[in-house]
Formats: sequence, C-alpha cells, structure tokens
Amino acid sequence: MNGATDPGLPLGMTMQEYREYYRKGHDERLRDLKGGIQAILDSIIVPRSIDMTEIRGSDQEVAAAVDEFYANDGRFLEPGKKYPPSLIDHFGKDYALNAQGIYYYDFYSPKQVTIGRKIWIPTFRGVDWEEPSESHRRQRARALVKHNIDNETRKKSEYAWEADAWSDVFGDMRNDPCLELDKHEYSAKLATTDPVLCTLTGKSTIVKRTLDATFGLTTFPECEPNLPAWASELRRDRLEKLLLHRKCGLLVDPKWGETNLVFPFAVYEAKGWSGDYREARRQVCLAGATYLDMLDDLCRTPGPVGSTKSYQTATSHCYQVPAVTSFGAHWHLLVGYRRPRQAEEYAGVEGMSENIFQRIWSGRVVNEKTAWELLSLIDQIHLWAITEFRRFVLEHLRPWLKFCEENFLLDWDSVYDSGQQRKRKRVCSESRDLLLPSWVSFLSDSARQKVQVRAKESLAKALKEHLLHKEKGKAKDLDTSGWVCLINECSLSQDIKFHSYELFSSHLQSAHGFPERELSELRHLIDRVEKEWNGRALASIIGNDPGPSKRVRLI
Repeated sequence: MNGATDPGLPLGMTMQEYREYYRKGHDERLRDLKGGIQAILDSIIVPRSIDMTEIRGSDQEVAAAVDEFYANDGRFLEPGKKYPPSLIDHFGKDYALNAQGIYYYDFYSPKQVTIGRKIWIPTFRGVDWEEPSESHRRQRARALVKHNIDNETRKKSEYAWEADAWSDVFGDMRNDPCLELDKHEYSAKLATTDPVLCTLTGKSTIVKRTLDATFGLTTFPECEPNLPAWASELRRDRLEKLLLHRKCGLLVDPKWGETNLVFPFAVYEAKGWSGDYREARRQVCLAGATYLDMLDDLCRTPGPVGSTKSYQTATSHCYQVPAVTSFGAHWHLLVGYRRPRQAEEYAGVEGMSENIFQRIWSGRVVNEKTAWELLSLIDQIHLWAITEFRRFVLEHLRPWLKFCEENFLLDWDSVYDSGQQRKRKRVCSESRDLLLPSWVSFLSDSARQKVQVRAKESLAKALKEHLLHKEKGKAKDLDTSGWVCLINECSLSQDIKFHSYELFSSHLQSAHGFPERELSELRHLIDRVEKEWNGRALASIIGNDPGPSKRVRLI
C-alpha cells in the first residue's frame, strides 16, 4: 500500500498545497485539450448531505436518501491514483479506511463470504410478527416508535436518542448476567495515512476512542462461583495473568490493561441530526476491526506476542462482529468479519488487512413493523452472543489459560532466580522490574508503572498460592498462612480455608449471617492484613524480606 504513487506528486504535501498543485495542472490539461476530442471516461455521483430538520418526502424516500448518504459510495481506493481535491473532500476518509484494510459494502451478499468462512446472519426467516408469541416484542416496538416520533417532533438532542436506544433496544442485553455493556474506551495501533494520497505512510500511532456502546462478556471474581453465568475461564484474576504475563500478553479488554468488559462482540454509535452519519459508520467499522483483531489473537495457539501462531482449530477463523448505528430514527445493522482480500480490494498489496463490513439491514424506525424488525434482529444477536459466541470464546480461552498457568512461575524462575542454590530464596535486584508483554511499551510512563505494580502483585499472589499447595511450603502456624473462623461449629476444625478477604467475608455472610456493617469493618481489617502479607511476599521476590508479620486471627 506504500508503493505506486504518481511520480510527479511530492510526498508529504498538505491539502492546501495539493489544491494549488492540482489547479495548475488542471489549467494545463484544459489548454492541451483545446480543439481536441473530449470524452467522459468515468463519473462518480456525490450523494447530497442530509439535514433531517429540512428533508421532505415519504418515509421510503427519506430512508433511501439516508442510505445513499450513509454509503458515500466513491468506489474503493485505487493506490497511486491522483484524485481531484473535491473527491478527497467527499471520499478521502473512506479511502483512508480502505488503506487501513476496512471495506464497507452497502448490501449483503453470501458471495462476499469466501470459501472456508462461515458467517452467521440474523434473519426474519421463520418469524411472523403477527404470531401471539411476538406480542411482547411488538409492545416493545410500539414504545420505541413512540419515543422516536417524540424525539423527532421535539427535535431532541443526541443524548435523548442514545438514552432511548439503551432502554428500548438494548435493555434486555444490558440486564443479562452473561454480558457487559458500557460506553467503553478502546485502544488500537492505527496505521497513519497520507492526507492527499490516502495511502499508508509506513508510520502508526496509538489511538484511544470511546463509542456510545460496546458489548462484551462479563467477568467474575474468583470467590463467587454461585453468581449467575459464573465461568472459571472468565475469572478476572486468571485473565489478568494472561494479560500481564510476558509470554502471553493476550489483550482481553479493549481498554488496555483492564479485565472488566472482555472480548467485545458488537459496537454501537448514535448520531443526532446535527452529526455526520457517515462518521458513525466509520467509527463502528474502525472499532469493529479492532475487536476482530482481538478475536483473531484469541483464536491462535498460545504463544508470545508477535510470534507466528496458527489457528487452534479448522474453524477458529469463523468469527464476526456486528456493528450498529443510528441517525435519529434511522438505523443500520452491519456484520464485520475477516477474509482474504479479492482482486478489486487490491489483494496482495502490502499493508492492508482483511476486514469486511456489509449492511444486512437498515430502516427508518417510525412504525411498529420496522421497529419490530430491528428488535427481532437485535434479540437474535443477543441469543447468539450468550450461546454460540460465549461458547466459542471459552473454548479458545482454555488453551491460553492452561499455557499461562503452566508457564507463569516457571518463566519467573528462569528469568529472575539468579541464586546458585535452588533452595535459596528467589532473589533479584529491588530496582529491577518484571519483564512485561510488548503492548505495555505503548503506554505512558505512569500507566506502565501501574501495570508493573499489578504484575508484581499478581506474581506475589501466585507464589503464595503455590507455596500453600506445596507440602514443604505449608506453614505450621495457622496465623501466618491465612485466617481461621472460630465461630460456633467452625471452631471444631481449624483447617486453613480463607486466604483473601473476599472468601472470608463471603463465608461470614453465608454461613453466619453477618450484616453488611460488620462485614465492612472486617473488610478494612482484612485488607490491611492482606496488604502486609503481599508486601512481605513481594519483598521476598525482590530480595528484601522485612521478616515475619504480626500474627492475626479473626474470631
């Protein structure tokens, strides 16, 4: 994508310079053509911009005009072509997305899904909106239409449209214990493009963006297995190890370094009437491409960041990300996936990826039938997310967790245990940081330091658990290896059961009915003790053990 440029066009030219350059060349071409035969070789129709406060016509005419503007079809980027400034003004942002490997098709065709790929598409096949079983969804549809018409009539702000979308369209997904929805930040390493040529410059930058809604899987604490939809694979402590271990570095949350909303499967962006609806499409496509990259990393065999890794199974590459946008009452539903580029997408041109987005539905949601269609499709995506997609993620996550747990302490031994005698304490310089995965290098200094602290805390906890499971590492003194409950029947047995305040407080609440106020006081005390214990364990790692801590028994 970096090659084949006009040899007469200087690189690094600004748009203002290019306008003057192109005007002079245009004047020269007109002089050369005087008296000659002139013919139109090609034409591109520029769609008119949409002002929803002024547009007139039937719902179908308005919907057609919005669809045309949304697609902004200026053809795909032709690397090396010298576009007129007017075309760059209209289509330059879409050409830049092409250079970054993102293509949008304003229709869905199974032929676009190449051999070897399987894409699931929500459909109305076999669903009759007049069936009695659809009564609840039709009731929701009427509420959505009422809000949309009210927002249009009163010309409400973008906030009103977005709030109604959260409640009327995505409400069931928001209440699902399997899913996490939020206005969530994502980070991405984005290739930069030339403002004139619209091709890649060979450089990249780290960007942070926040869309109106990101849909992902929820994660769980380790001590609450009775929570609905709890899954061991989605425990935050296990995902944090995957994230921080230098031989894994698997980014599970689009906000780098977090483990709250993991493996996003859909994205949504709203634009009020004052916004540019094409920007909503570009934003969800860029975010969707980032989430496809995350799923691609997950589906590979475990290994270091940047290493060549094959897919885990023959169908691991069959993943997708739905993308949803709204412009007032007008909605678009896209499906994004990855596949090898075809000839018209400049297959084989270096620097371009394989992200394809196709429109599978659009409509102006101002009547019950259209609202029902939108809700039916969204509900199907909801069901797909908590069944097929979640199962897909868990199956591909297990090899990563196994790889990480087998190598977490082993890798630490090989790097940091510089002692000649294996029975001696593991030591290294107090000032020496742990080696972290490559994505950490893109963070700011303060963010890197916070990640370093978390990595050391995670390692200290892993060492603690490792010692407790080894016979020679078990402390004979109950007070130095955990907390013992001596209330009522618990006093009959003094087995060590609780090594964190989450486990201990959960036991007190479920077994002995402790009220929240007393639990809160105990949590403060346990947190202090845990901090002291972890400090001692971490000091042992870096060779600065302060000696035994105070003995504490909670009764």
